Amino acid sequence: AEMLKAAEVKAAREKLPISFHRAQADSLPFASQSFDLVVGVTLLCFAEQPDLILREANRLLKDSGRIVVGELNRLSYWSRLRKAKALFHETSYRHAHFLSPSELKQLLWQAGFAVRGNETRIFFPPTNWSPVLKQYSLFERAGGALFPSHGAFVGMKADKQLLC
Repeated sequence: AEMLKAAEVKAAREKLPISFHRAQADSLPFASQSFDLVVGVTLLCFAEQPDLILREANRLLKDSGRIVVGELNRLSYWSRLRKAKALFHETSYRHAHFLSPSELKQLLWQAGFAVRGNETRIFFPPTNWSPVLKQYSLFERAGGALFPSHGAFVGMKADKQLLC
């Protein structure tokens, strides 16, 4: 509720004509085939049943619709660090279930999507230490070349599959 209120305040301040709805992600209050695009960022890792959320996204999309999903990559150093910190401190990541690129692709396929592109990004370590941050482009180039599926963030775009 607090995040929703903050979004409403920001939209009003920016004079953006946005309507907000609070609902369960696996049962949204919209008619089938209402949207051209569905975007979800760090949503599935907090869901008990991410497959139901993706099936709901499929229901909401028009036949030519697309979904774009971004998640913290289970294979990355970042996700491992988040889980380790959650062992000692109460954080939002304590109960998160991070997905690998192949797991995310499989979930999308099972929900009726055809993945058309995916990438992982952010290979530099999670730090605010200036000498490391100044070298981020080196980390990105090396990480992308040596460990292309291990970036901290995985993004996928997929099209709704039409069943014949």
